[in-house]
Amino acid sequence: MDEALEAGINFFDTADVYGDPQSPDMANRRDWVEGAGWETLFAAIDDHARIAFTAMHRDEKKHEAVEFVHNAVAYYAGLGVR
Repeated sequence: MDEALEAGINFFDTADVYGDPQSPDMANRRDWVEGAGWETLFAAIDDHARIAFTAMHRDEKKHEAVEFVHNAVAYYAGLGVR
């Protein structure tokens, strides 16, 4: 988190408003839709240049989020974004 803040990332949407995957309307979706499963799309957008970095991860848990932030910081650094 500190690395993200130091790199200028200052908005984190935890998507709590999108619904609980365990709620009745979303539970067991993979049981009734062949091939369905859950993945998480993380997105970071530079607020000045509007350059986006996105990555799909298996879930939204801490390990995946930290990995995304590290990759996003490296991506933006490679573009010269500070």
